[in-house]
Amino acid sequence: MGPHNGTPFRQLIEAAGVNGKNVVELGIHGYMNASYYRQWANEQGITTITGRDVYKRGMETCILEALGIAGDGADLVYVSVHIDCLAYPWAVGTSATSPEGLSAWDFLEAMYISGQHAKVAAMDVVEIDPTRDVRDLTARSGCSAILAFLAGLYRRLHGDRGY
Repeated sequence: MGPHNGTPFRQLIEAAGVNGKNVVELGIHGYMNASYYRQWANEQGITTITGRDVYKRGMETCILEALGIAGDGADLVYVSVHIDCLAYPWAVGTSATSPEGLSAWDFLEAMYISGQHAKVAAMDVVEIDPTRDVRDLTARSGCSAILAFLAGLYRRLHGDRGY
């Protein structure tokens, strides 16, 4: 099997020595993932917080749990945002869009909280496919994620004097 969207994380665990216990997938949804990927993730100690968990428990609770797990014993946390975690009204321009994804508000709240977290050092937004996007809706969702993260970072650095 060739490279796919999960390959970088597998490489981080297998080749770069990242401990699977510090990897958290938040917002996983749908029925697109193969059971052998789930089994491998479980064997590595990867934590999964599903979109359904977010719906039931609330994003603030879930993102704080995720950041706590990712940062446990680690110096820094890297947040990789896979835009296909969103429901398709906000992310039509990706390969794995589905109706049961996260809401835009939950998504942006997670980014804002991530920006405020003391251990979060960097973030990225991936899986935007401009050939599938409609009126740049997915690209705009990605930009909003970056702006929400930066607003949280500004608040972390400057206190309540900002956003």
